[in-house]
Amino acid sequence: MRKRLVCIACALAVGLGGTLSSPALPDGSPEAVAVDAVFVRPFCVAGTVGGAALFLVALPFALITKSTDQTAEALVKAPARAAFERPLGKLSM
Repeated sequence: MRKRLVCIACALAVGLGGTLSSPALPDGSPEAVAVDAVFVRPFCVAGTVGGAALFLVALPFALITKSTDQTAEALVKAPARAAFERPLGKLSM
């Protein structure tokens, strides 16, 4: 049962992954600011924390291949920029 639930959750994540990138709300509108503050920012912060944990796991391999900067950019810096530097309500890339 648990395996089936995980498979369904993964399928939903893959299937709905592109829906947030569609411009449903104009940037800077009150609705976009509210959605960004309530839903998007917490997920960006969680992505930053999860990326930092994954970076620590990947760090020995990144050191061996001398790709520490690229690994840090992909797993920590980009999610942190999305969470803390992006203007509130700017949902488009």
